[in-house]
Amino acid sequence: AQLASHVVMLVDQSMPTEVYSPGFAKVFRCPTTGVIMKSDLKSENYIKCVDILKRIGLQPPFFPISKNNMEEIDKLEKYLLSKRI
Repeated sequence: AQLASHVVMLVDQSMPTEVYSPGFAKVFRCPTTGVIMKSDLKSENYIKCVDILKRIGLQPPFFPISKNNMEEIDKLEKYLLSKRI
């Protein structure tokens, strides 16, 4: 049995690589959320990151975060807390 209240799947915007299988997010019974890390680096990779998250079965909203932008991290935290089961 899965005991997780939420699954967060990460993609690195500075070097986006496909590490998850297509549709992988759909195996979880709990909510899943896509996070784009290092969003302050290589902004030209943003669309590629979104495409990767969609291919693994995630739906928006996606959360671009950076250690230099606490406002975005706070938005992610509030969202995750609102989705707790």
